Amino acid sequence: MCSMAFGKDPTPGITKISELIFLIFGFGTITEAKNTAQRFEKAKSLFLKKEWAKAKNLLLTVQNTAPGSIESKRSRFLLGLIHMQNENFDSAIEVFKSLLKNYPEVEDYILFNLAKTEFLNKKPDRAQKHLLKLLTRFPLSLIHISEPTRLG
Repeated sequence: MCSMAFGKDPTPGITKISELIFLIFGFGTITEAKNTAQRFEKAKSLFLKKEWAKAKNLLLTVQNTAPGSIESKRSRFLLGLIHMQNENFDSAIEVFKSLLKNYPEVEDYILFNLAKTEFLNKKPDRAQKHLLKLLTRFPLSLIHISEPTRLG
């Protein structure tokens, strides 16, 4: 039945099933998913080259075209870092706080960058609160060692 719905495929199974899942659950087409991944990779490359404005525009495109995707979450994280880099601390803090709720997989990185942003925003008490939460929740994390931040 599956081959009748999609035509003959020399590698039936996973490819066609994933296409069906994408279509049934409204994730879009596989081409759209690939385009989103490619846009994110290009944005990440621009970010690493410190081309903040170009990276920001592409990251916003990823967010708008695939709001529920993992690339969208990653895009928001990089946007927070761009805001921090551009000294838009309030915007960075807002992004990082929203990510704490929506991207728990990298909560330690988010907490670290939230603390760093609060410190740069001349709010060391808030920064300390986030660092204590980082150390309490993730005692084995090496993030606090890899990028020293002084609070005082």
